[in-house]
Amino acid sequence: MNARQEYKPNVVLITLDSLRWDSYSAAVMPFLNSLCPARRAYSQATFTYAAHLAMLQGILPSTRERLPFYNRYAKQLIRIANRPSGPESLICFPMDTEDIAVGFMLAGYRTICIGAMEWFRHPHLGRNFDFFMHTGIDAARQVDVFGNTLRSDAPTFALINFGETHDPYQVGQGMKVPAMEESRARRVASVASGEIDHAGLQRQKACCEYLDDSIQRVFSSVADQSRNTIFIVCGDHGECFGEDGYFGHGFYHPKVMEVPLAIFDRHGELLVDSPSALPASMQAR
Repeated sequence: MNARQEYKPNVVLITLDSLRWDSYSAAVMPFLNSLCPARRAYSQATFTYAAHLAMLQGILPSTRERLPFYNRYAKQLIRIANRPSGPESLICFPMDTEDIAVGFMLAGYRTICIGAMEWFRHPHLGRNFDFFMHTGIDAARQVDVFGNTLRSDAPTFALINFGETHDPYQVGQGMKVPAMEESRARRVASVASGEIDHAGLQRQKACCEYLDDSIQRVFSSVADQSRNTIFIVCGDHGECFGEDGYFGHGFYHPKVMEVPLAIFDRHGELLVDSPSALPASMQAR
């Protein structure tokens, strides 16, 4: 890919696994909210693997409002030119590019993937990155690995999947999600049918608040670079806590589809008139 050399920002995609919109909106997030409070968006899938496959095609969660970058029909942030024509985008890779990790690599980027959830053991999620690590649920370790893997001689594209907001909603230490014998529409034994697991919701909110510091540490890792960085922070999908008798995810329900989405750089929210969006787009040639 021959890209416009004057515009190669770092791009960091942070996914907060299973974080539904109202857990985020109730959380105290001083760092993220100081830069860019997230907007309500809707996932492209109901579970980790499928949602990340969509994002690796440049298809992020989307707001209903036709906002540039937040809604790809207004203006797409990252696009693979898989059609003769399509929506305008800030970054566009050539037709037939396998995914955006390959696109960034071919554009001269260092590519990094650090995944918490077991789905990141699947080769389709990590195989196209220069550096890949599956860590389990351990945000502190993930941030350290990210900082130690950065290089200053090339722009970076990174995907960091944090898992603390996934069941069992605990701060990590190399944790694994416990195997479930029930279906994905699993029930919580201590909650009567038709009631909401408020304790579970509170634990997810607390884990979201814990990750605000992790997001700040990722931001600080690249803040002193002369190169700007575009951040995308989102839930990959949501979670049910007893609504309509459902628990978990992997099925359609509004609470599974509603997720937070924030797109920003060192200046704040990234919009069409933001400093990062003003230079010529990095487009396929």
